[in-house]
Amino acid sequence: FESANDSRIAEQYAKYLHGDIQSTLSAAQMQLKAASESDDVSLGKATIEKLASVLRRDHHDYAIGDAISPITKFQQIIDAWEGIATISIDVEESQFSDDTLLKVSEVIEELVSNAIRHGGASQITINLAPLGEYVSVEIHDNGSPRKSGKSGLGTAILKSVVGDLDVRSGEDGNSAKFRVSR
Repeated sequence: FESANDSRIAEQYAKYLHGDIQSTLSAAQMQLKAASESDDVSLGKATIEKLASVLRRDHHDYAIGDAISPITKFQQIIDAWEGIATISIDVEESQFSDDTLLKVSEVIEELVSNAIRHGGASQITINLAPLGEYVSVEIHDNGSPRKSGKSGLGTAILKSVVGDLDVRSGEDGNSAKFRVSR
């Protein structure tokens, strides 16, 4: 029988692999393609170095431990898609606990990855604000309208963390608003 702790660890690894690793690999694929098409050797080398740094990291500390601060995590999300999309995250770090910001970063990583991979977004803005016992998060992207489809691990991650998810698509892109308890 699997203990509750084993189940929690397995869930954290699944979130890490689906979020951080999948986003990094997807972004690297797009960056290497762009580098190849434009003969941009420096972009190709930088992308390969980014992949090498992921291979060198202690994955257990990233998935289970607290090897990364929330603000560093936000910066990693921005850096992962450099050259593919411009991402801005507006957050006043002192207003939220590290645990809350790490929960929010999981959701942001999933939504950013989907906006770029499935919607072709090139501009994404994210705003976090305190809302009583919650963090209110608004994300806007300029990608193609979202299509409903088969739910996967990302949807399960979202549902486990997010309350009151409101997603809208229009001619000017997509927006998602949600809250996460502090």
